[in-house]
This record gives sequence, structure tokens and C-alpha cells, in this order.
Amino acid sequence: MWIRIASKYLFAVIDEPLLYYRQVPTSISKNCKVMEKSFQSLIEKVFESAPSNLQYLKNRSYGYAYVCLAWKALQSNNKDHKLAASFQQQALTSYPKFRFSKETIRLSLAIALMRGFGTDGYAKALNVAYKLRRFLSLKSRLSSAKE
Repeated sequence: MWIRIASKYLFAVIDEPLLYYRQVPTSISKNCKVMEKSFQSLIEKVFESAPSNLQYLKNRSYGYAYVCLAWKALQSNNKDHKLAASFQQQALTSYPKFRFSKETIRLSLAIALMRGFGTDGYAKALNVAYKLRRFLSLKSRLSSAKE
């Protein structure tokens, strides 16, 4: 639906989440293999009818899809870092410019933490990172309020 809307109307990006969605263990978004097939089907369908001057975006689309799938693999019930690494490799194969992106670096760190410390160690590291981010955000807001 969003692709059809974007193909006909102007739109802008809002760089903040406007909503969140709830996931349960049985959600389709928790099944990486089903999502991979859905992404592939969607990307192929969209680019069948896309104009030739936009075909260059196909590989980038696959790259983003595989990055998303890598994160899903880490967030799944299995916390499958091997599957996440495989999806990350597919993302880099599809769109090599991702190699030094902030998102890929974060993903590499998450995969390495899970591989090295297991799911519990990864959860603890994530908890520390979230606390640090909240602290720095609060510190920044307090500093701005003083000015």
C-alpha cells in the first residue's frame, strides 16, 4: 500500500517514530524465513513495474531488507546470531555501501556480543547501553536547559 501511495504522491520523511507495533511470539514478523520470502516477493513485484531510472534502487532495497532480517534474527525467540550474520552478509552482497554505515556497525557489534557472550550477556550489554543512552540524553537536555 505504501509503495503505491509513494508512487503517486509526494511524501516526506519524519525522522522519529510515530507509532510502535506489538509483537507476540507467534507474529509473522518473528519468523525470519517467512519474512525473507515476503520481502523478496515484494521487491521483485515492485521493481517489475518500476521505471528504468529507478531500477538501481533494487539492490539497495534488498540490502535494507536483509539488514532488517538480521535484526529480526537477533530479536527472535532463538536469538540466532548465525542467521543474523548470514542475513548481514546478504545485505552487504546486495548493497556493499552498507559496509561502513552506522546501522551495519551496530549490527556487527550486536552479532559479536551475542556470539561472544551469549543471549544473557547480550541482554546485559544492551541494558547497559540503554541506560547510558538515557543518561547522556538527560545530561544533554539538562545542559540545554541551563543555556
